[in-house]
Amino acid sequence: MLALSWAGGPAIAVLMILGVCKCVRTKNITREEYENQAGRPSLLSVWQMWTPARRPIIFADVPWTEALDHPGAFQMGFVRRLFDSRPFQKLVPCQTMVLDGPRSGAGKIRAARARDGSFAFVYSPAGEKFTVDQSVVKGARLKEIWYDPRYGVAREIHTGTSKAIQTYTPPNAGRGCDWILVLEDEAEKFPPPGPVR
Repeated sequence: MLALSWAGGPAIAVLMILGVCKCVRTKNITREEYENQAGRPSLLSVWQMWTPARRPIIFADVPWTEALDHPGAFQMGFVRRLFDSRPFQKLVPCQTMVLDGPRSGAGKIRAARARDGSFAFVYSPAGEKFTVDQSVVKGARLKEIWYDPRYGVAREIHTGTSKAIQTYTPPNAGRGCDWILVLEDEAEKFPPPGPVR
């Protein structure tokens, strides 16, 4: 059983927010059920430092040295780039900002915002649309960015003075089409989280 909590610190919170390491809530779970929840089982091999000589903790099937060359390992670098571009240590869960969208299962929308209200991340693991309350971000002008954690590319959507309830539809949807919406106070002048397109 994978047991993680927000009390585990910012790094664990980051993984939980992104759904890369979704919690398994039952002890008796099949590999198929886990893969439907986790979406990236090869990363489990790396996190466990699994080798064929060891008993896997959770469904590892590729030696960790090989898993380092899988797409998910490179994608974690892109996710790190996003988090390093913002003071991610300030993040706290903020599911209350998500007003509509998937609330359970593999497509559950996850959200976190900086304690000081300078920015927020909203994660859509399957590219499904969702509605958020933008007022959780402070500042006179709100900047909206889509971040693609698969390729490390940022797409600026809009910057404006309106902070209201807004529905967002990610650029594409489906299994493996995850997106992170970045909402931030323009006055903070955060650097782009990746190449902007």
